[in-house]
Amino acid sequence: DETKRKIKSIADRLNYNYKSKNTVDKNGIKKVNTIGVICPEIKSNYYAQILSTIESISREKGYSIIMGFTNFEYENERHYLELFVKKNIDGIICITEGVDIGQDLKTLRENNDIPIILVATELKVQECDSIKVDDYLGVTMAMEHLIELGHRDICYIGDLFSQGRLNTYLE
Repeated sequence: DETKRKIKSIADRLNYNYKSKNTVDKNGIKKVNTIGVICPEIKSNYYAQILSTIESISREKGYSIIMGFTNFEYENERHYLELFVKKNIDGIICITEGVDIGQDLKTLRENNDIPIILVATELKVQECDSIKVDDYLGVTMAMEHLIELGHRDICYIGDLFSQGRLNTYLE
């Protein structure tokens, strides 16, 4: 009993989740307490912050994450979806700027019992819970703030994936 208490004390101090055990889902398939995260890249602060938050919260809840980076390429998104299904992960978070993956997500939800969360600006898939970035609101608020400060010559810098933001800026 004393040794058991010491081990638990050390585990608590190291934030080791000894209470979390792999369980079995309703179909008798072993859960692996792992979430697959598909993301375009981690070079930008935007994606790095999202992934850091996902990892931190997942760890707190007793889950590990497996990350797949797509370099904004549809075939890589498909590859990771298929890989995560084969690995029997417990859920998928798909962060994407593309619109091609929508049908794949729909098919995956129809044929599997894996929860999916979609994080995207343009794409909507009814079969998935999603977090949509409201570019219109964000750009409008930024522009109003700069104008209220008296700025009139406001430059816009964007990329291929920010056409919606550019349109709002121009408006």
